[in-house]
Amino acid sequence: MNANNEKKFTINIILGLFILIIFSLLIYINYDSKYIKVQNLGIFGENRLESVLGQDGVNSIDFGEYTIWTFADTLIGDKPIHPITTSSTFDGKFKYMLSNSIAFTKKSESKDVNKAIFHFYQKDGRVTEFIKYREGENKFIRRLWANDGIKLGNTVYVYYMQIKLTGDSDIFVVDSIGLASWNVKNPNWNIGDPIEFERHDNLFKFNINNVTFGDCVVFYKNYVYVIGHYVKNKNCKIQIARVNPFEIANPNAYRFLTEDGRWIDDISKAGSFFDLVSGEVSMSIDNDTFVFFYCSLDGNIYQVNTNKLEELNTAEKKIIYQPGHIESDKPLMIYYSAKEIYKDNDYFYVVYMNPQNYQPILLKVKKRQTFNLKF
Repeated sequence: MNANNEKKFTINIILGLFILIIFSLLIYINYDSKYIKVQNLGIFGENRLESVLGQDGVNSIDFGEYTIWTFADTLIGDKPIHPITTSSTFDGKFKYMLSNSIAFTKKSESKDVNKAIFHFYQKDGRVTEFIKYREGENKFIRRLWANDGIKLGNTVYVYYMQIKLTGDSDIFVVDSIGLASWNVKNPNWNIGDPIEFERHDNLFKFNINNVTFGDCVVFYKNYVYVIGHYVKNKNCKIQIARVNPFEIANPNAYRFLTEDGRWIDDISKAGSFFDLVSGEVSMSIDNDTFVFFYCSLDGNIYQVNTNKLEELNTAEKKIIYQPGHIESDKPLMIYYSAKEIYKDNDYFYVVYMNPQNYQPILLKVKKRQTFNLKF
């Protein structure tokens, strides 16, 4: 083989290898986009169960060295037995149900939240509500379900649902959305120091869809984005609002996303997204991509990625996890409220509610692979 032929042969080998690498990479990207790797890590934060029997409405708030965890209905009673089942959560153990609760973990423990130590806000040695009832309010009729929140400056804000129990087939209605605030005056605040949230009822007083704004709260490019869901005609959808962080407590400052991508001040004309949503949802931003997680009434957990919110209704919805079928003769035994609670460089961590034992279940979701090829 002469020098020219040897050179051509070498070039052909290099080109062939290059094409093979690119082809294999494209196959991998296509495979990875269709089959998202998910690991079920079991009950979220089992250390919680040293203080409570069960909870729903799990939310995480960045609080410097710590993570704040807010919860809605919280079951109090004797410590549950293992393995945790419907009977171990309720039968002979359950004493009463709080409307909301709050806990703190150290940020250093976030890499393995299932081993984190949860420090709950307590009074007289018992877990108690941080969004408090006022004198004369009946907790058997009125509930204050804590939702997500955000720390802005020295103030922590937590949205909450003002719930009225109806006693009929609807079970409850969402009267309005409130916003609780805690002005953290101590710059060296530590776990165990006092907290004091002030209630601000009726941030959104509803007369249309009763959207639960506060399911998810995210700061992105100068705005606080607030996600909520609502039920109408046996279908459940989400709506998206945003507000200047300096006006978070001003209901007139919120703008609502329409389905064609405009931000308007008329909540009655807000766009609706997704279908058959079961409970709360989450939205986060990962490398300038909006990432949604939600549970559907079909029992599946979905992930939706989009680069533009106005394209949300046409974005591909991927089933990332299918929990086992619930065999029960009890009403409302459906999975609900799939939400991202934190993420790292490689994974999203998502919880969903199992109604059988009233526990949030933690999923470890591999991020979809992205490649930036430069030649």
